[in-house]
Amino acid sequence: MLTWLAELPGVFHLFRYLTFRTLGAAGTGLFLVFFFGPAIISALRLKQGGGQPIRVDGPASHLLKKKGTPTMGGLMILFGLFVSALLWANLESPYVWIVLFVTMGFAAIGFYDDYLKVTKQSHLGFSGRARLFGEYVIAALACYAMMRVGANGATALALPFVNGFVFDFGWGFTPSSSDEASVPSPDGTKAFSVSVFVSVSVSVSVSVSVSVSGGPS
Repeated sequence: MLTWLAELPGVFHLFRYLTFRTLGAAGTGLFLVFFFGPAIISALRLKQGGGQPIRVDGPASHLLKKKGTPTMGGLMILFGLFVSALLWANLESPYVWIVLFVTMGFAAIGFYDDYLKVTKQSHLGFSGRARLFGEYVIAALACYAMMRVGANGATALALPFVNGFVFDFGWGFTPSSSDEASVPSPDGTKAFSVSVFVSVSVSVSVSVSVSVSGGPS
């Protein structure tokens, strides 16, 4: 949203640089979370009462120390992330919307899982199979969208803050050409499956680690 400032003269040319906007987005997100976070946590604690039930198979100390801790605290992180992204990101880039779609989709699944735990007062929330199915659908849609809009960069990896460095895996998606539609090859199908698997496994690994530690999953 703020990228139009790059057209103005003077110091506003800094808005052309991804590194500057990245730092601006990070600073904006931190400010929003630290400023509004306490109010959001207080509202969640008041609304949820006893908070999310603690897993009995976790450390015994968590049954006392973490009792009453409100869940759904990710709402304040999502608030800071989405506001800062909409302010500082280039909204003409399809990649921005793909990332926001995945973030919102996974967050919706997590929100529903926490909602079931709070309303049922049980650490058992959303069905594991249903949760995995939803995450795989979201990841598949995102990977397919990136394949369609990625053109010749669909198989390449770019590192943040390293200008001009692009590593092409080569064995990934078959990019679309100017005269024919993009159709995944056998290698492309393999890469698509791996991409979806990595997207879901990262989400599940974080959820499991937090859940086993005694906190919300």
